[in-house]
Amino acid sequence: MENTKIINRIFYLAGGDGSRFGENKLLYPLTVEGVSKPMYRHALDRVMDIVAARTTYELYVVTCHRDIYSYVKGLEPELSRMYAVFSPDSPKGLSYTIRTGLAAAGKTAPNVYDTFLVADMPYIREESLADFMHKVLQSGRTVGCMAENGRYKNPVMFQAKLEPLLIALEGDCGGKSVFLRYENEAYVYETSGELTDLDYKEDI
Repeated sequence: MENTKIINRIFYLAGGDGSRFGENKLLYPLTVEGVSKPMYRHALDRVMDIVAARTTYELYVVTCHRDIYSYVKGLEPELSRMYAVFSPDSPKGLSYTIRTGLAAAGKTAPNVYDTFLVADMPYIREESLADFMHKVLQSGRTVGCMAENGRYKNPVMFQAKLEPLLIALEGDCGGKSVFLRYENEAYVYETSGELTDLDYKEDI
């Protein structure tokens, strides 16, 4: 890792098995704005651009899928502050993916933010994601999330002081329960039509 002071660690969670989708949805070819590539690549490519332009951000791609791990690992020499993390226990539930990512990143200052973004949200816009993270960082709020129509969605940001609570999650439980404990300290970023996660092929 570089000596640059990191203020935002982004964890790109690509550990789902796509059972409701009928196949590994993250590798499913999807066309967005005229560009076709595996589903997980759409948001990932935008996140990589954001991190490449900001020396105080770093990215951890956490996955149990060898194809995704190999792809990201192959990019590491070219892209600084991006790391592939293999998470063999991810099929047991989202908490395992979160815990593996945090373990790979190691301890950090309490006011650094941990941002979690799931890999099956291919319509999120780079401009919105970058603006959301920037505004949460500037706000200094304990937690932050993107929302649509008043509903909390992904991505979600937590100050690193909350990591013990995230590490304690079990099974398929994500960070929502932790977020709700600090809801009155949250920065909520409203957007529209970007945060659909594709659980079923009919959602496409």
